[in-house]
Amino acid sequence: MQKIDNKIFLRNIFIIIVPILLLWVALDRGGTYSGTKEMFSILLWGLGFMVLIGLRQHFKIPFFPALFWSLFWLWGFVTLIFTYSPDGTLRFLSQMGALIVFAWAIYNLAEKPLWKFFRLFYIGVSIVLLIGFFFLLGSKYGFFVGRHDMMLHFISTFYWKNPAAGYLILVLPLSFVLAKYDPAKGWRIFYWLISISSFAALFLTLSRAAWLAFALAAIVIFLLSLKISMKFFKILAITIIIGFVLSILIMPPKWVLGRFSKIGEVTKEKPEEPVEERWMMLSMGLNIVSEKPLFGIGFEAFKVAYPHFLKSSHYLSSHLHNQYLQYAAEGGIPAFILFLCAIFSSIGIIFISARKNKDPILWAISLGTLAYAIHIGLDFDWNFWGTSLPFLLLIAIGIRNSDEIEPRTIKGIKKISLIVIMLAGFLFSTAIGAAWTIHSKYESALSSAKQIKLLKLCSKLDPFSAYFWYQQSTVYKSLGDTEKSRQALKKAYSLEPKNILIGYEYASSIYSTHRDMAVNIMFDALNSAPYILPEKQLDLAEYLMKSGEDNLAEKILANMPRHFSTDTNVRYTGQTAGFRYILGRAYEYWGDIVLSRGDFRKADSLYRVASVLECPRYKDKIAEIWAVDTPSPEWIVSEFIDAVNIGDTVRLHSIIADSAIVKLTTGIQIYLASIMNVQMDILTERASVDALVLKCNGDKEYFGLEFFNLILTDDGWKIKF
Repeated sequence: MQKIDNKIFLRNIFIIIVPILLLWVALDRGGTYSGTKEMFSILLWGLGFMVLIGLRQHFKIPFFPALFWSLFWLWGFVTLIFTYSPDGTLRFLSQMGALIVFAWAIYNLAEKPLWKFFRLFYIGVSIVLLIGFFFLLGSKYGFFVGRHDMMLHFISTFYWKNPAAGYLILVLPLSFVLAKYDPAKGWRIFYWLISISSFAALFLTLSRAAWLAFALAAIVIFLLSLKISMKFFKILAITIIIGFVLSILIMPPKWVLGRFSKIGEVTKEKPEEPVEERWMMLSMGLNIVSEKPLFGIGFEAFKVAYPHFLKSSHYLSSHLHNQYLQYAAEGGIPAFILFLCAIFSSIGIIFISARKNKDPILWAISLGTLAYAIHIGLDFDWNFWGTSLPFLLLIAIGIRNSDEIEPRTIKGIKKISLIVIMLAGFLFSTAIGAAWTIHSKYESALSSAKQIKLLKLCSKLDPFSAYFWYQQSTVYKSLGDTEKSRQALKKAYSLEPKNILIGYEYASSIYSTHRDMAVNIMFDALNSAPYILPEKQLDLAEYLMKSGEDNLAEKILANMPRHFSTDTNVRYTGQTAGFRYILGRAYEYWGDIVLSRGDFRKADSLYRVASVLECPRYKDKIAEIWAVDTPSPEWIVSEFIDAVNIGDTVRLHSIIADSAIVKLTTGIQIYLASIMNVQMDILTERASVDALVLKCNGDKEYFGLEFFNLILTDDGWKIKF
């Protein structure tokens, strides 16, 4: 029986469905969430399988791109042996495999003519642009108020300026080439509008890295292909000028020009904070590569591993802002070389063919992909599938149309192997995607029993996820089932023994039964990652004090101020807002140890520092970024306590979110003793404050912990009951 060739059906999928898919992922916050990537992985593996089965003949990929992309993916299996996070590396294999299969599928479908595909693709681009301008103008004129520090940048659906800029520099060159070569006049006008608005949007991202990347790529491409480049010089110049004028009509000129003037920050000895943080991350990445040069820390394991390589508590980022360095850290130098060669061998083939054949489409693709390839060396666009999928799509289209390639029939062992790989990838992605879909229901479940049931199902679908086991432990702990909580933590710790938080939590859970083992685990965590989780270090010191090991406890407490700044004016983030108060308790414990030795003078000086640090900070500099002038959450808590004591219902109404429930209980007075901890999440507009209070009820006085939840409003922080 002759095999049916579904070429027309698959070709329609390429022309119609793929542009919709690319728009969909761009609209979903740029495709940055893990759950989103897993769901799209299922679709991409499925598309590859359809192309493999549905076409009678396939096209051979040029040797070097095929070799480097395949070896890069296969190297992930090697790093699985050495990874800090088995679940992260397995998910990398699933997701990167899906991306490569997607590119392979597009490669087999992207034959000329491509006008229909490009038109639908750029309709999607126009939607992304319209949304971006809509929200930018809305923010400018006060129609949209949010807690994002880039509301007045062009971020569109990517939620961040740099991936939005990466998307724009990728699609820009092809748009102004199509503005000249599309066979229909109406569509040429459409592409002109896309080109101008894209340049305006690129300026309005205020992304210096993207500007530099595009300029550098344009210079390289123009110099190496002068004849074909000169055909587009006039178009490029016009669109840049009109785009720039449009951008300064939308936002004040000093905003755009001011960013241009700050490009030189990278050369300063003391640059502005974002640039300084880039240098810190670069230093960290190089440190990881120097310590783990061959196999790295495991793909997608950086979030687990980076605390081990921090040199300060100043900046806690989960990405190195350089994708090549990121892969060098995660997969070792071999991964860096393979990824670099995979990217640039692909672009090189397209560019060489563009020069040879004087093909404007290939020329535009080589310019856009080169600009993007440079940009991911300066930022984290690759993590956003809203940019990486179009990049691989354009790479596949470019290589497919670079030369006349004869189709061939895949059969025998090779075809069986490809079927097995694609089915395995599809099934594995389906399991992981289902696990994260179920997890989203867990977060909204009100019953603890229901939460446990859902989390167990998540762990069955994704048994290598330490995260699901850890969450099970927290639910069991809230139910008071310490044994099941301990067992869940034991499983999580066995999966990710390098996870500092899980290590501390597991050690605490076994402290009462296996004290020596628990202390060793906590000391290992402390010595390996001294710049995170000061509250856990404080717990370790407290354990040691209770067991009479004051000398060891004092060493930990004395080191904490060196690792975490006590400067009341130091920059703080949502993650580090509570460091000051934890350090206050550390000084207090340290004072207790010194006092027990009879050194009253030193003890008094330590207690004085503790009392200063445990007093609430007044100004909230984090909320200031979002243009909310408000005292800090902890200061609001102190005002609440004072208002309760004096019966100031007017003040209570102003600082309580649900002011209608304000009701004072007579006979009880409370006084703030100290702030114990503060946790903030500015994006969700939530904060929590742990306070030690003195309660007085008649002749009875006692200390107790009180926990306050707050929400951020336009009028500042308010307590939420």
